[in-house]
Amino acid sequence: MATVRSPLLEGRDADVPPAPFTSALQVSTCPSGGGDTVIELPQTIAHRGYRAAYPENTLAAFRAAIAVGSHALETDLHLSRDGVVVLSHDATLQRCFGRKERIADCDWDFLRTLRTLRAPHEPMPRLVDLLQDLARPELQHVWLLLDIKRDDDPDELIDSLAAAFASVPSAKPWNQRILLGCWNTTYVDVCRELLPGFPIAYIGWSLLYARKLLRVPNVHFNINYNVLVGPCGSRFVAAARAARRHVFVWTVNDEAWMEWSIRKTFDGVITDDPKLFLDVCERWGSGGGEVIGGRDKEASGSDESEGEEKGAERPPVLGVASVPRLPSDWVLPAPQPLLRVPPRGPIRRLARVALWNLLASVLTPLLFYYSGAMARKRRAKARPHRTP
Repeated sequence: MATVRSPLLEGRDADVPPAPFTSALQVSTCPSGGGDTVIELPQTIAHRGYRAAYPENTLAAFRAAIAVGSHALETDLHLSRDGVVVLSHDATLQRCFGRKERIADCDWDFLRTLRTLRAPHEPMPRLVDLLQDLARPELQHVWLLLDIKRDDDPDELIDSLAAAFASVPSAKPWNQRILLGCWNTTYVDVCRELLPGFPIAYIGWSLLYARKLLRVPNVHFNINYNVLVGPCGSRFVAAARAARRHVFVWTVNDEAWMEWSIRKTFDGVITDDPKLFLDVCERWGSGGGEVIGGRDKEASGSDESEGEEKGAERPPVLGVASVPRLPSDWVLPAPQPLLRVPPRGPIRRLARVALWNLLASVLTPLLFYYSGAMARKRRAKARPHRTP
């Protein structure tokens, strides 16, 4: 039976550790007419792996993302019926595997036999399979952003997550390579209790809900980029910078929005096409960038000293891409034709931004209600039953 836990935002001291490995990269450039200069660029975070070229959330997609130079991988977590943490965005098998079953209703022995509808037809991996890849000495620099889905019991899922981390040793501890992504305060609370040494990020699209988590030290933010456009988004980013939080944006596949993300110097950009984003960063860096020696002041509302704790470990000065020496036993299947977003004109881009902000304003009250209902349900479950 679950133990009774204090609600996250009722005054209990926070114990969420910082995550310096997730901060923006300091990149050395050589602009024309000058010597070496350092600019800041977002880290490249491969959304479900190299999703533009390979079936999402498969080892082939993750390995291909590393091969093109991604700094981090993003993936989604679900729990099988027999308690195995598997990598899938959807709670059902329909979209990726062509079956109607829910993952929670299937054992791992069945799930391991499935192959993706998209070629090259790849199996569904477990989290431990990906951890075993990342535990290799050549890949200790690659970190992982976990999107913890809300379809499973939070205590059971996070317990299984902790067991998966413990089962795969890593030379660099996992809590220095993994950022736990949570969609509401209940999951943040469970992660703090069951994985206290791991950094946490709020995932979402509601700036009002995100501001609630600014009160919890060291909780970072993974926000849909559309709601960060305009003055409300700029004010939130400024508040996050002032609180020394990292800000990531999802899912950025259009080159125009990639360039916007670079100008705003977010800490990380989550994209289906990491190679395209790295190419955009290379072009930006080769021109010396538009942001020299610090963050975009419009985005941060502060000088560069406010972005990080003094003395905190930051990624070293690097080239834009970080292409490792890949394990010799990795054989990548041939990539499929790229699934790239066609360029959108400014009117369509603004219309999409307006739609996202409208949806966020309408759905935010439901988000608060859902989060509160989930917290009450967990407290009721943990409360001992009284016998007459």
